[in-house]
Amino acid sequence: MSRNTCLIVSGAVIGSCLALPATAQQDQAARTVAQSSFEDIDTDLDGSISRAELRAAPGGGQNADQLFSAMDANGNDQISGAEWTSWRSQQQALRPAGSRNEVELAITGDTFEGRYLTDGGMIGVDRAILGLGFYFDTERNLVPQGQLMFGGPLRGRLADFISFSVGGKAHMAFLDEPDDEVFSLAPGAEVRVSLPFQLPMAVVGSVFYAPDILTFGDAEHVWDLNLRFEVQFLQSTTGFVGYRVLEFDREESGGDDTIVDGFQFGVRFAF
Repeated sequence: MSRNTCLIVSGAVIGSCLALPATAQQDQAARTVAQSSFEDIDTDLDGSISRAELRAAPGGGQNADQLFSAMDANGNDQISGAEWTSWRSQQQALRPAGSRNEVELAITGDTFEGRYLTDGGMIGVDRAILGLGFYFDTERNLVPQGQLMFGGPLRGRLADFISFSVGGKAHMAFLDEPDDEVFSLAPGAEVRVSLPFQLPMAVVGSVFYAPDILTFGDAEHVWDLNLRFEVQFLQSTTGFVGYRVLEFDREESGGDDTIVDGFQFGVRFAF
């Protein structure tokens, strides 16, 4: 790697500069641009980003042409809201290990869910998303859970605005009435569809199922379902509303023990 360092002294101002390889400069520029919102770059508010607007954006500069080509999926020399959202999602998925940190909080009428999301590199698994969280409800049921998802199994076969990931969830449930514990390993998948609007919006659906052979304790199987609509209304804040189901088919109680089955509202913070 070639490295050039310069020292500039002007009065009381002292600075240093480092010349990075072209690929490193482009990666750094892409990360900087991705921190802006569509509205920040679309300065003339015509609903699309031009080359000149991207060049004037923080991080654009001399890398604007390469970034513009990566964003302009249909080649019409304009960046639409959908193309921006798709490119930005790809940049988030490609962030180096340890750079993804999100906290998600959600409620229904009688449940609370909290989750922490980070890169799988934290546990030595690259190109994965690690999630740690818990459920708690008014019936005093507590369900800690962990999740590991891998993106990209269908990359290149789906439209740019669709992302698909596979993985699994582990549930460790402390259930009340009757008092018992359940552990399950639930394989599953998630689909995200980005919507063509200026504000980043998406519809997200996921399903996880633990059959009898992967469920231990007083339960035969576990269902974990989620369908939501998301809106990123601030650079680091996303709100969502959807329908959530978490259900244990228990042997001792002779039926289903439903932790949540209803509409859920929440917010996610990135930092």
